[in-house]
Amino acid sequence: MIFQRILLFCTLPSIYCSNKYEQDLKHVLDSYMWKDPNCTFNHFEINSTTIKSFPQCSNVYGILVINEKTDLNLAQLQNRFKNLRKLYGGIIIENTNWTSVSIFPTNLYINLYCENYVFHIRNNSKLTDGQLLWDLDWIPNENREDCDFRVENNPQLDMEYYCESENLEKLLKIRTSGNLKNCGCQGDQITSETLPSYSKCTKLFNGLKLSNITDLSSLSALSNIREIRGDIDIQNTSIQNLTFLENMLRWKGFQNFLHGSIIANFENLHPEFCVTIEEILKIFELQLSFVHFHGKVCDETGDIGDLILCRFKSMNELPNNCQIILGDFVIEKGDEDHFTKLPDLTLIIDSDPVFQIIGNKNLKNPTIETLWSIITRDEKREAVFQDNRPDIFPSGVCRLVTEFYGSVPADRKYRTRLNYIGGDCGEYVQVKSSEDRKIWSLLMSILAAQLLVYGRPNR
Repeated sequence: MIFQRILLFCTLPSIYCSNKYEQDLKHVLDSYMWKDPNCTFNHFEINSTTIKSFPQCSNVYGILVINEKTDLNLAQLQNRFKNLRKLYGGIIIENTNWTSVSIFPTNLYINLYCENYVFHIRNNSKLTDGQLLWDLDWIPNENREDCDFRVENNPQLDMEYYCESENLEKLLKIRTSGNLKNCGCQGDQITSETLPSYSKCTKLFNGLKLSNITDLSSLSALSNIREIRGDIDIQNTSIQNLTFLENMLRWKGFQNFLHGSIIANFENLHPEFCVTIEEILKIFELQLSFVHFHGKVCDETGDIGDLILCRFKSMNELPNNCQIILGDFVIEKGDEDHFTKLPDLTLIIDSDPVFQIIGNKNLKNPTIETLWSIITRDEKREAVFQDNRPDIFPSGVCRLVTEFYGSVPADRKYRTRLNYIGGDCGEYVQVKSSEDRKIWSLLMSILAAQLLVYGRPNR
């Protein structure tokens, strides 16, 4: 995006280019409100004049633009950058006749925070040495957003070699083109027209994005894919299965070292689409949170190892050691003593509403400290608390998950998020008792039997 704008402006007179970089610099500096003014580089181009203003700080805020106007050699740049350890901004190296772009001292690793700008190396006709790519440690922001990383039109640079480095391994959004060799294939540029060109691809960068694909036979072009780096987004297709990815060995998503929420979405799928308990546990291990979960639980459980799965009928019939509860979860009048059966509960699946505690006059502070995730088709994610003792929540705040030291980790908080309704938490709602549900189930069974009898053809 920024790259496209730069190209647009730079086809105009140079004054517009200067104005564009000035705007970019202002955007970058405005993004870091806590910056030290004495450690801010207020120029957008590196040359023998501006380099004198480069701060001798370990942490510097600004952008480094090196191009055909840079009248300095690598040794001079390395000497000026010798104190630098962290750069908040970005780097553009373009239109040089250099064979190397190692602008930082040898064996000096720089943390680059470029989520608010770019890292571009482009149009360097003689460039063969990409050591700079190994000298940088790429740091994403708190939303796990990568830098806009592009290495393009460097006809003598083997990017395939550098993309296998440990440093670049953490980057998912890598765009390379026009180099001697490039990094894999671009998984976010697949269309019905371009699919055949992917037949030799073994690795996808920028994820896998499939949209409006109707010719399923063309998907065989992806059968050699062994690794996907980035998001997987498949929508508005007639795809029924993912067997075209049968050779895929690795899917690399964002590193969640900040313990934020990782969002998934199963929406508007085939009515028979189902997920086994084993697959749900894999989702649980990945700590995914769902925007929508339009899928039912398969009758087949799959391999769940030693975990204890309980299909909910009533609190009275519930065992004492359930780790996973499947089905409508209701705690009714007289169930107070059974609440102690939940010391190991970590996962609630397919309950609608998610949770109901109704008519318990002796139950107080019903929180579950071991609960880590709720996966449900109930998009409202409702928990009903009604007709219980007036002080069921001593703090006055309706909640199901226990707080530790006054807070809940952000990822766990999102996965167990609920909308609390009912007379104890807000407006009174109409709920069905277990007897109502039994009667309703019986009526449905009778109706089904009647339809079966009367629906038979006469002989």
